[in-house]
Amino acid sequence: IKEEDIKEIKFWLQAKGYTRDIFCTKAKCLGFCNEESSVICIWPEGKFLKVQSKEEIKKVILNEL
Repeated sequence: IKEEDIKEIKFWLQAKGYTRDIFCTKAKCLGFCNEESSVICIWPEGKFLKVQSKEEIKKVILNEL
């Protein structure tokens, strides 16, 4: 996921009113680094998911709400 994608996701979260409940930040490694995709963490559940795009991240967020 590119830096500009992270910015877009942050703006999307703000527009949806989710910023009090959902935090978005880019990290170097969450301990599950791989070459095929990025990884997101759903907390406090402790779920780690591979994602390929910002659209996939948005789908995960909407499904978790």
